[in-house]
Amino acid sequence: MSYEVRLFFQGLWCSADKAGRLEDRPKKLKVQILPYDNLDAEKMLSILAKPKNGNSRAFIIRYEVDNEKYIQIVNWDKHQKPHHTEKDSTIPPNTPLKTKRKIKIKIKQNTASSKLDNGVLTVKDNAYPFLKDKDFFKAFSDYLDMRVSIKKKATQGAIELRLKDLHKYDIKTAIAMIENSIMNSYQGIFELKNKLSNSQQTKLQKDLGRIAEFGEE
Repeated sequence: MSYEVRLFFQGLWCSADKAGRLEDRPKKLKVQILPYDNLDAEKMLSILAKPKNGNSRAFIIRYEVDNEKYIQIVNWDKHQKPHHTEKDSTIPPNTPLKTKRKIKIKIKQNTASSKLDNGVLTVKDNAYPFLKDKDFFKAFSDYLDMRVSIKKKATQGAIELRLKDLHKYDIKTAIAMIENSIMNSYQGIFELKNKLSNSQQTKLQKDLGRIAEFGEE
């Protein structure tokens, strides 16, 4: 990449808004960044929008929203920390076409001092039809919140594994299993035990005997 293109790219960072976006207007950008140089801004933007060598990611993304052209600087949030008083972006974000519908399960910090998102984990709902059921979705979301509260946030792989296991049961049983894990703060989700152990059966028989005796008095 030439020196002029690198310098022009630096200028884009200075011209971008709080979200790393700016209008895709080559002539205007040329005047703002390199007003006295005989350079082709459109050509330089095209170079920056192409994937880097050995990488599928470019330096910028050029996109359109409602027939208006914009630029998004890639990795803006990784390298920039705008001041909280800076004006929010008025430029709409890039919204690439989605080939598959996804459900995003947001995990929030359960602390008194913070309500910030603790991350977003995404799973494909076409692979897990239970997620379309509102009761199951709520229970599973609550389970993920519980994992965060005990400082054992579930990874993407763990979420996929839990969903796969839950789909081996009917949906009512799966919800009951999730609720049992939440109630006991279990990291995992386990099959419910329908049979009482010998000690539990003995205790139950004693309790029933006491109830019967109380009723005869």
